[in-house]
Order: sequence, then structure tokens, then C-alpha cells
Amino acid sequence: EEGVLLAPKFLFASEDADETFEVNLNAGMLAFTRSQASLRLLEASWALGAAEPPLWKEQDPVWFLKDARAPASAWGWPAEQGAIWRVLRTTPALCERTCLLPRPRLQVLGLNWSSPTSVHADWRAAGFAVHLTGLDTASR
Repeated sequence: EEGVLLAPKFLFASEDADETFEVNLNAGMLAFTRSQASLRLLEASWALGAAEPPLWKEQDPVWFLKDARAPASAWGWPAEQGAIWRVLRTTPALCERTCLLPRPRLQVLGLNWSSPTSVHADWRAAGFAVHLTGLDTASR
């Protein structure tokens, strides 16, 4: 809009793989500016992580179905990513200053890199990073 000074972006992140997420942002690769907005987002996200009940119990609707003997990594998704989503969704001033880049501009995101059929062919063309998730022990 003419005459409107837009606040500079403070957070650059890659879009995630699912548009139904609270905010389609993947927290595997984040670039922050050194700013009060960055500090505000991180402090608010950290505070959500300390909330009781934990935020992930709200964001992961099937948490109660998980096996109590499962490793800790199976609990609490989306963890810090969910806290960042919530802060951005509830704080329009921060959300408007966030730049979500289409994949693979900042990172290539693979959800199951142990499966040869699910590896994205464009992983070598990643602008900056390859985000490996879902690796089985043999693949690590």
C-alpha cells in the first residue's frame, strides 16, 4: 500500500509439508535478525514450553494413544515448532514480519529419508540446507 512503511522481516523460515498446521512453518531451519522482535518470539515460545498442561498435548491430538514405553522423541510433537506456531498465530505483529520461503529455497524437507521412494529429487538443489527427518538407525 502506498505511503505505508512496512516493518522489516525478522524471521526467515521454510514452509512445512502440511498446510493444515497451525502455521505452515518448519522450525528445522530458522534465520533470525538480531532484534527485539526475535527476542519477543523466542521468549514467548519458551514460556509456552513451560506451560501446564504442555502445549503439545493440545496440538498433538493423538498423544494419549502413544505407547508409554516409546522413546522420548515420540512424545511431544510438535514441541518447539508448535510453540512458535502458536506465538505467530496469536501475535499478528510478529506473523506479518515473518518470511516463509517455499521449499526448497531455504531447505529441502524430507519426512522419511530412510525410504528411497520418499527422498525428494531436488535435495541436491537445496538453497541452503537439507533437513533430514525420519532416519532409521541404519540410515544414520
